[in-house]
Amino acid sequence: MRQLEERKFVILYSIALIAAILVFRVAYLQLISSKYKEQARRTTLEKRVIYPSRGVIFDRNNKTLVYNKPIYSLYATYRKIKPDMDTALFCNLLDIDKQTFIENLNKDWSSPQFHKSIPFVFLPKISPKQFAIFQEHIHKFPGFTAMERSIRGYPHQTACHILGYLGEVDKKIIEQSEGAYISGDYIGKTGLELAYERELAGKKGVNYILKDNLGREVGAYDNGKLDSSAVPGEDIIISIDLALQQYADSLMMNKRGALVAIEPSTGEILALVSAPFYNPNLLAKGNNYGRTNYSLLWGIPADPF
Repeated sequence: MRQLEERKFVILYSIALIAAILVFRVAYLQLISSKYKEQARRTTLEKRVIYPSRGVIFDRNNKTLVYNKPIYSLYATYRKIKPDMDTALFCNLLDIDKQTFIENLNKDWSSPQFHKSIPFVFLPKISPKQFAIFQEHIHKFPGFTAMERSIRGYPHQTACHILGYLGEVDKKIIEQSEGAYISGDYIGKTGLELAYERELAGKKGVNYILKDNLGREVGAYDNGKLDSSAVPGEDIIISIDLALQQYADSLMMNKRGALVAIEPSTGEILALVSAPFYNPNLLAKGNNYGRTNYSLLWGIPADPF
């Protein structure tokens, strides 16, 4: 009985000692030590989205119809931008004038599409050289983030109506996506890009980056435990035969109408043309698609209207 009481005392004493050590340690960290307070004061946390590569589209013979090519974009978060920033240096690094800077920064804040605390596209396309140089000076411009994205490329410039194109998400899509899309994201708008959006899009990753009070990167937050990798989109193979599709395009050049070639035994569509048609590269994001010169489009007569 006496041994039992002694063991009980030892256990209670050990628990009390451990509790006292823990309480002292917590009190030391919160009341005495300035280590974490100083770290918090000197650093900020940035959530950086990692965009996946979109799935590639192949014809029935594994010939590439749509691929990805890199593009560099500049994003801005209005509330984080310092009013006294060096706009002259900023514009010089990106080869823009001050008027462009003002126009790109001032958005219609009454529109639900924009929010001063949410990043928006400031420049949709900057050159790799500008991207590299700007990265060296980015700590001087809080509120701006340069990011590598990808746009669609079309090596054969055919099947535009089948393949479709990408466009920026709107407020309705963002609200219905349950966090899958944010302002500035691209989504399939027509054709296969729309029909197979879920398969082609992949899944975004995220990195949490610690920055000091000058905006310079300190390192990964919590050793990267909260980070996640992007998951690439799925590649798809369609029934279209590239050679036959190109031949069908040539038959409908400068004409109006439609043409379809079907494999009778399976019902597979081998070629599909709707004329007039166009070079899909001209509508690719980052290629000034909003300023298309219609004289450069494929299959459109000189006076189409």
